[in-house]
Amino acid sequence: MRILIVSATELEIKYLLEQSFLSYSVDFLITGFGATAMTYQLTKHLNNKKYDLIINVGIAGDLNNRFEIGEIVNVAKDTFGDLGSNMNGKFLTQFDKKWIDENKFPFKNGFLKSNYNHNSLINKLKIVTGITVNTISNSLEILKSRREKFIADIETMEGAAFMYVCLNEKIDCVQIRSVSNKMIENETFKLEIENSVPKLNTFIIDFINSLK
Repeated sequence: MRILIVSATELEIKYLLEQSFLSYSVDFLITGFGATAMTYQLTKHLNNKKYDLIINVGIAGDLNNRFEIGEIVNVAKDTFGDLGSNMNGKFLTQFDKKWIDENKFPFKNGFLKSNYNHNSLINKLKIVTGITVNTISNSLEILKSRREKFIADIETMEGAAFMYVCLNEKIDCVQIRSVSNKMIENETFKLEIENSVPKLNTFIIDFINSLK
């Protein structure tokens, strides 16, 4: 089995990079921050190599203050949370604006859905909905809009772009995130890396070693 581990930063997978996977061929790709970097770097990489499974590993913000810091979740569906139109304080997605049909491949009801669920460790994780944004915010109005619009659990800056590429390339993909911060109105933004990354990396090691 050929596996690719994709992350926006080296920091998010620093313990994985030190690991030797003897049973499988495992490659790593660091794309850089944001959906644009993820889309370009992953697509470019896949032009030259083929994989059986691609895993997006990274941290995420808790949109609803429901998770513990360091809690690991399976992002089963994701979408672009700020791609659309914001007029008179009302946000409309690309689907609301009819720029694209919400069920045009690879979207289903406006979301990108993971096509991998056949592993016992993965199935033990909480299944969550994510949104991918270009701008992190602690604005009451913006966070309220995102919560109500998407009924999402977590927020990242690359997840939907990752899934968009993998689904278009018809490659099994799974997005595994560790909660690193709370998206709370008017609070200072703080990433708790040391309380989230080690647990995440340990889970990914166990997951890969459990594959058959």
